[in-house]
Parts: sequence; C-alpha cells; structure tokens
Amino acid sequence: MNRFRKMNDCMKGILIFSFFLATLLSVFSCKSEWDTENVTELTEVLGAEYTFYDDNVCTTYCGKRYYRIGDEIFMWDLPRSFNGSHVGYEASGWKYLSNPSDGSTAIPENISLNDDGTIYSIRISPEPVYLYADSWVAKSNTPYTVYHYVESVDGFSYDLREAETLYGSTDGSTLASAYSYPGFTSQPFSQGTINGDGSTVIDIYYTRNTITYTFNLDGGTWSLPTTLSGKYEEIVHAEIPTMTGYTLAGWSTATDWYPTLPSTFGPYDETFTASWNLGEYEIKFDSSGGSGSMSPQGISYGGSVVLNPNTFTK
Repeated sequence: MNRFRKMNDCMKGILIFSFFLATLLSVFSCKSEWDTENVTELTEVLGAEYTFYDDNVCTTYCGKRYYRIGDEIFMWDLPRSFNGSHVGYEASGWKYLSNPSDGSTAIPENISLNDDGTIYSIRISPEPVYLYADSWVAKSNTPYTVYHYVESVDGFSYDLREAETLYGSTDGSTLASAYSYPGFTSQPFSQGTINGDGSTVIDIYYTRNTITYTFNLDGGTWSLPTTLSGKYEEIVHAEIPTMTGYTLAGWSTATDWYPTLPSTFGPYDETFTASWNLGEYEIKFDSSGGSGSMSPQGISYGGSVVLNPNTFTK
C-alpha cells in the first residue's frame, strides 16, 4: 500500500510538472507573437492574459501578452509595434474593450485613464482583458533603399555602383538624392512612397560624360586633329608628335605633368601642351685609313662647337 501510494504521489508530481511545462510553453509562445520592443520579462508562470486588437470591433487580431498579477503596467509598457498588422506604424494609445469572461465594457477600478480616454496604467488582476488601439502613428525610421547605377563604358548597360539605406516616415515621400560621381551625370528620377515593410526602392542612373582633350603641340606635328573626344574612361587614340631636331619630353596641363598622355579619358576636359627637349647629336671622327682614335664630340641641334684637334696619324 505504501509503495502504491509512493508511486501515485510520483505520478502526481510528473503530471504537475508536465502541466507546469505546458503552461510555461504556452505563455512563451504567446509572448513570442510580439516584436522584441517593449517586451515585459515574464518571471512567473502565473499571469493575466491581455488580448490586443487594432480596432474596437475585433476585426484584426494583433496578439496576446501575459503580465504578472499585481504588477502595475503603464501606457509606455504596452506594445506599440506589430508583425502583420499596421506594418510601419505604431499604436499611439490603447483603450479598454471588454472583459472576455463576462463581456463587461465598464472600465475596471484597476485601470486608470488619460484625459483622452486612453489607458494610462493598469494594476494587473487575474481577469483577462481585451484592449484595442485607439490610433496609429507612422514610424519615422522606416527604411528604404536607393540604388545608384552607372553606365558601362560600352554604353550597353548600367552597373550597380553602390546602394544606400535611408529612413523616413511610413507612407511619406522618399528623399533620395543623386551623388556627384566624377565623369558622370545623373538622370532625372522620381521619388516614391515609403512602404511600411521597407520594400521601397529608388533607382538612380548616371550616364558617362563626353570628355574633350585639346592638344597644343607647340611646334610639333601629328596626323590627328588637335581635339579628341570620347566618353569618360574610353581609350584615347592618340599618337606621339614629332618636331625636327627635338624629342618629346612630356605633356603639361594647368595642374599636372604627364610623361605620356593618359591612356583613357579622365573625368574632366583638359588641354595638354607638349614640352620638347632640344635634340642632342654626336660628331664621330673617322681616321680614313690612319691610325689612332678620337672620342665622339656632342653637339645640340642648331648649335655650334669647335672641333677637337685631329690626333690621327698616317
């Protein structure tokens, strides 16, 4: 008999523990219906059930939350954001709907109200309560995405240069703006409406500018025109100019020096001026059948020099 009683007590303990575990899981499953914002930590299994709706006729169920009995809950402790209901908006105030156990709509003594009839605080009692959102306000930090596309060099497509995330008020207008990319011009685009779920996308496209290079050969010649044009980053089909008696030293602009011309068009129009070095030549001496040797003697183009004395013998 004692053994049977002990086994029976053990079974009761298992049942009680199972009930405790099931209750705990049900409580936390209800709690998990909410966003993490403003979630009240549940430290006791025993709690009062509060059901939230988005209007006073219970047409849209928002979720449940359990509160510890005896706690005082203020209006800022009540949920504001929801998944699947009024996405991108926050509940700006809650009102008492009814006690689901008896349908009473009279405001209980444990609930105090603001002047506008919204709930200021609740002293949690064991009775379940239905509440509904009095009004909703748009979130001011709803995200949207702006993509910036630049024209490819061949002009047949656009490539994503970068993406940025901006924020604004739900159902308000986006405030996207074009960037200043050197060598590109942004095309007209339209703003959009900010969707509460963050799905709004604004695409901005940039075309390549046509760049003109002007060349001052400073006495040199080549077979090309003195101006060449092409899209930013296209190849510059230039050549090396020549001038009798001189060698090309490089090119200068208003701000830079280039030993050789850039291979592609830069982001801005430029004027390149050729710089020349005077040609250097050698005078070589031939013994014409004699013996001995003489080192070459240098001379600049257009210059004159006194020849070294002849040291050949014959």
